[in-house]
Amino acid sequence: MTTERNYEREADMLRRYAQGETLQEIADEHGLSRQRVCQILKRLNITGADIRERRYRLAVRAYASGMTMEEAAKLAHVTPTTLRQRLVATGQVRARVPQHGTYNEYQSHGCRCERCRTALADYIYEYKHRQHPERERRGRYGPRRRSA
Repeated sequence: MTTERNYEREADMLRRYAQGETLQEIADEHGLSRQRVCQILKRLNITGADIRERRYRLAVRAYASGMTMEEAAKLAHVTPTTLRQRLVATGQVRARVPQHGTYNEYQSHGCRCERCRTALADYIYEYKHRQHPERERRGRYGPRRRSA
């Protein structure tokens, strides 16, 4: 049975969570575990999706305050890749521009310039060389000549 004190505690948890405090901060204040606070909020119809959204909002605020993307993601317990996607979607970070002369530009973006074809050949050679180190480089591009 829930007492008057528990209603006040739950209302305080919900208010603080809505203001942006983390589950751990709320748990420390009330002498509970983070998981228990999560369970109480869930009982109050705060779903896991709401909690994940809160985590991403926390990470975005941390990044905006000057943290690196990796630090902000670690603080909010989210992946840096998904955080970057969210920041790009909201316009806070520019999308990465593919660079000519890379395997990714050839493979993902369809560029067929000489630099990108050479990068693809180098990537394939390195991959095959990891599989069979005794092989020598052969084929259209031959051994790569590096400019000094």
